[in-house]
Formats: sequence, C-alpha cells, structure tokens
Amino acid sequence: VPRSTLQERINGRQPNAIAHSNQQWLTPEQERFLVPHFIACNPRVASIVSRTTGSARATAASQDTIQAFLELFERTRIELGIHYEDIWSMDETGVALGVCTNAQVLASSTKKKAYI
Repeated sequence: VPRSTLQERINGRQPNAIAHSNQQWLTPEQERFLVPHFIACNPRVASIVSRTTGSARATAASQDTIQAFLELFERTRIELGIHYEDIWSMDETGVALGVCTNAQVLASSTKKKAYI
C-alpha cells in the first residue's frame, strides 16, 4: 500500500468506494446480491479477470475510424429510439466492476479473456 494512501487514511480520508457511494446506482448490498444472481440467471455471462488493452491496440484508432463509428452509433441510436440517459459505458468485452486494470468484469462465458 502506498505511503500516501496510509497517510490519507490516518488523516480521515475515506476510500473512494465509500466517499462516492451516494453517486452509485446500487447500494453495496444490492451489488453483492444482484451480480451473483444475474450471473446465475444468465449462463451466457461469466465473471472473468480482464487485462488492460495494449498500447498498440489503443493507438490503432484513427480519426476516420472514430468518426465512422460515431456516425454509425448515432444512426443506430436514432433508428432504435434510444435516449442518451439509457446508454451505459460498455463494449463487446464486458462491463468493468472494479478499477480498470486487471479487474473483475462480466463478459460472454465463451470468452477466455477480456480487455479494458
């Protein structure tokens, strides 16, 4: 544990999970119940450990590919009548449940790896 973290805790600073708990959609109790329940009810979903995206993959995007994606996204959003407040931050590899570095994520049970 970094020395700065210990010093902050001694000085009364709360961990981020507690300090920002009022900004979460679910309470910790709901998360502890709902995540295992969701996985049990959805055999296509599994809890796996993710890996960070390599720098080569992260820098492979170009302005043209990003613009094409955003245009397709907007057309699809309008076509399906999806409101912005109903959009969550996810990708095809899974949903992050922790800090985005070697974190536990929910992903397809057919996948061996997930990258975030």
